[in-house]
Amino acid sequence: MKKILAMPIKQYGSTSYITHNQLSERRAVRQQHSEIVCNVFSVDEFCHWAGIGRTAAYAEMKAGKLVAKKVGRRTIIEKSAAEQWIASLPPKRR
Repeated sequence: MKKILAMPIKQYGSTSYITHNQLSERRAVRQQHSEIVCNVFSVDEFCHWAGIGRTAAYAEMKAGKLVAKKVGRRTIIEKSAAEQWIASLPPKRR
């Protein structure tokens, strides 16, 4: 019997197993869905997009340089606000 690399996932109160390929496919679909449907980032998505850490992102929000909104407990950043924040950064020094 061929051994398939799999990882456990909790689903509906029981443990199921999915292969790494299935997990990759799910992540790809979720990412495409968020890019197509939403014009907002979660803090983690913004950090990945901008290449900065969560601490730096929250510091920019606190300083008023990055505009974020709250939806319940979730903090979201509109893509337009993220693009304005990138445009406001100083140019690289030589």
